[in-house]
Amino acid sequence: MAYYLEGLGAVAGLQDDPGRAERLYGAAEALLETAGRAWLDAYASTRHQHDLAVDETGSAMEKATLEEARAQGRVMGRASAMEYALKNVAEEG
Repeated sequence: MAYYLEGLGAVAGLQDDPGRAERLYGAAEALLETAGRAWLDAYASTRHQHDLAVDETGSAMEKATLEEARAQGRVMGRASAMEYALKNVAEEG
């Protein structure tokens, strides 16, 4: 699920919504850390793309705002993160 959140974070960044992107990245990071990120990263073929997207999104925000949005994402938990990630999808569908 964390990789889907990262993907949706990248989409949010491309849609010029850096706050949403950072919340999704933060939620993904927290889930990966909980699951033991080291072994998951070994199989992630898109890690470099993720890092570029995070850097690009972060450059569009002030540092304090970036950190606040990322922290909000990190404390969401799995269920809340999924609900947040799907919120705009359900509204647009």
